[in-house]
Amino acid sequence: MVGFLASLGVSDLCAGWPGTASYAATQAAHMALGCVAALMPRSLQIVLLGAWLAKEAFSDIAGCGWAGGVMADSATDLACAAIGWAAVSRFRRRNGRSG
Repeated sequence: MVGFLASLGVSDLCAGWPGTASYAATQAAHMALGCVAALMPRSLQIVLLGAWLAKEAFSDIAGCGWAGGVMADSATDLACAAIGWAAVSRFRRRNGRSG
């Protein structure tokens, strides 16, 4: 379990291209995290976003020497999460649910 948690603090691109299937699966997981976050109270969403931004900046990006590709990967990670969050938020608004 510790190894798995430690792996979350390393960018997929730090050691090179992980492969298309692996990268696509990771981005799908980021979208799913965004979907789950959209179901949480707004204050918790803000806390989670702050924690995720800090993780990307101080673990993924800094841990790989501020490489441009890793920065782009971090932006893609956050964009995929935002897509998932927006989809669920829009669905909830259309169906009369707050959040």
